[in-house]
Amino acid sequence: MSRRRQELLELLDRLNPMIDELSKAIEQEAERRPEVKLLMTHPGVGPITALAFVLVIGTPERFHCGRQIASYLGLIPCEESSAAAGGCELEGIVKEEIKYSSRPRAFSKLSRQL
Repeated sequence: MSRRRQELLELLDRLNPMIDELSKAIEQEAERRPEVKLLMTHPGVGPITALAFVLVIGTPERFHCGRQIASYLGLIPCEESSAAAGGCELEGIVKEEIKYSSRPRAFSKLSRQL
């Protein structure tokens, strides 16, 4: 076995207990929050995705619809709204806006649920 590979395996052995501890803390926090538990009933959504969604979105009532939530997360075209104009204008998706998710479809489905 190469020296570099051995070093990486040893690093992984040191990191695994920390990852397990953090995963347990996330699961415990998820169990304490009813909104996270509700999101976890959606297929493919676990404690990390659901908790991240709740922490990033905060109070979903501040958004008019699920599409605004998805836009806020950068998962659909950006929305430019004006109360004076009474309408919405959609722009293209900016790849840099997708910060929080490697699973955009799951976030988009979750935003429609709220």
